[in-house]
Amino acid sequence: MSNRGKYRGKYRLESDNYDDGGNRYSQHDDRTGPIKRGRGGRGRSHRGGGRSSGGGYRGNSHRSDSGYRGNRGGRYNNNRGRGQGRGSYSRYNNAQDDYNQEDEDGDVNMDGGDSKPTRFNPYARPNRRGTKNRSDSNNKPHQHQRQENWYQITIVEGEHIDEGWLHQELQTVNMIQYQPVQYHFDGRNASFFLNDRTAAEAIRNCTKKLTSPNGEKITIIMRPSIYPPLTETQITKIKEVLSRRFDATTHHLDCTSFALDQELRGERILVKLSDASHLYVVTKIIRDHISSLTSLDLSNNRIVRLQGLSQLTKYTPNLKILNLSKNLVKHVKEFEAMRHCDLSELTLDQNPMCSYYQSQAEYINDIREYFPNVLKLDGQTLPPPVKFDVENEALPVSLPNFLPAHGLEVIKNFIETYFKCFDTSRSNLSEAYHENALFTLSMPTSPRGPPLRNYFELSRNLKTIKKATLKYSTIASTQKNVIAKLEKIPKTTHHFDSFCIDVPLVTSSIVHFVVRGTFKEGGQYGNIRSFSRSFMCQVAESSLKIINEQFLIRNPVASELAEAKKSKPLPKPTPTPTPAPAPVPSGSKPPNHMQMIAAFSTESGMNLMFSEQCLAENGWNYQNAGQKFLELKEQGLIPPEAFVK
Repeated sequence: MSNRGKYRGKYRLESDNYDDGGNRYSQHDDRTGPIKRGRGGRGRSHRGGGRSSGGGYRGNSHRSDSGYRGNRGGRYNNNRGRGQGRGSYSRYNNAQDDYNQEDEDGDVNMDGGDSKPTRFNPYARPNRRGTKNRSDSNNKPHQHQRQENWYQITIVEGEHIDEGWLHQELQTVNMIQYQPVQYHFDGRNASFFLNDRTAAEAIRNCTKKLTSPNGEKITIIMRPSIYPPLTETQITKIKEVLSRRFDATTHHLDCTSFALDQELRGERILVKLSDASHLYVVTKIIRDHISSLTSLDLSNNRIVRLQGLSQLTKYTPNLKILNLSKNLVKHVKEFEAMRHCDLSELTLDQNPMCSYYQSQAEYINDIREYFPNVLKLDGQTLPPPVKFDVENEALPVSLPNFLPAHGLEVIKNFIETYFKCFDTSRSNLSEAYHENALFTLSMPTSPRGPPLRNYFELSRNLKTIKKATLKYSTIASTQKNVIAKLEKIPKTTHHFDSFCIDVPLVTSSIVHFVVRGTFKEGGQYGNIRSFSRSFMCQVAESSLKIINEQFLIRNPVASELAEAKKSKPLPKPTPTPTPAPAPVPSGSKPPNHMQMIAAFSTESGMNLMFSEQCLAENGWNYQNAGQKFLELKEQGLIPPEAFVK
């Protein structure tokens, strides 16, 4: 006899069953009652049988709609095996009971429900149109019952993208008008709400089509919003509740268990501080109306991310005490968003992150990495932090231009004339270069943003070029080769408003200056690039001659890109056969002035450039200039470089 025959007509209990209040359960089965095996029977090659209500035939081709794992077979209900025996237990598919319904954040749903439980059939034939029970259909809101359909738009890595720039770009590309609601940050992402499905889908279709100011493609995600954004009436009610919870004498705000506030629940307003949009509303109210805050209690609010508190701590400089206990903060790195907050007391107990530390010293060190002045942590007084008496010296203010008082107009005229010709006809720049001039162009190896492929073969980057022959071939020498290499660079339109000029060296024979700024490639829709060009020029009799130039091209950062869009390009000059060389002091004056400059330089000991400046400031009166020179020399106001020839 087979092993199966030993158990025919008998009850077999699982060895791992356990008892709970009179009901027996199996660790592999969540149904109540012992597992039953029916007797085998005879019939038309059908399996099972027995005297259960499931029938006595083996292997009918249909599953039972209400069958329990008991006797196999069944002819009365067209069941295929495992019908329901007499007196057997059943269970209900009521997994979403009113007292146990939770939303996606794990919060209990208090709305309740009136759906009736339905029998669960684990071995029924699956419904090709999807399983649906009466509980789900009764609880699911119908489309026609919704007054508004709200959609949440998420900009991935949109923390550093300007809100005004983003909306302007989206409206320009889609040629639609929309009204964003509650623009806020969720971690490193930016989000806002729309109640227009057409606009939301149009914005979603722009994903990977827009380029951020940092040069990266923007990823956009659209999804239906679980909770609609708070209305103005609800926000006004939240202001009243916050006002009631604020203690003006101690400047303490109690936001403990804010979602369970009885006054808000009475108005059927659910404010979950674990939701980034709701936290944004609350922090904005605090920022605008309670900026004198010194103590804040946010305990028991299921908060996971602290990015939403970054804006709050920026506008509450007096905040010293913060309670974040009984939340869901998982890592100490979440406090990076609050690093600038000078806290003296912090409470974090009953957060998941606290269980990761095995020693109290490591826990304290990690917290003080973000809040070095904290003296009380989780209710325990800490020893004062060890600090060194180091003076905080402020860096000097960075000025956009460094230009000497003398020779300023000469250098500016040369730069303006050079870049006008560079944008129009580069072949005319031959007069600006020395016969033995050297020129190199370089670019970063891993540029962010639009690719710089047009400059690869021209670039001289010693980190990437290994062959010695290529190292020398990327250097353009002689006037002819320099012009030939300049003509290979794509057409440009420089933004003169973005120029910054530094002049580190000026002598009677050599002038060194550096020009930084932005330009646009090609036509109207060309990419914007940032550049830095270092010119070493020789002072000739009637002009400046470039003897060495280093040209660096890269993609602009966000601030440079914003300024470039505001600036206006240089006006196109009237074509001339050659660029007008920049005049120098010795060659652009009448003969009598040239003689006065030479004589004044000989008597005073100053170089020609400072001699010209002294004579010009005194109306080319030789005696007045000499007297002024003696006065300034006695006062020590003449710079040393004035005597360098």
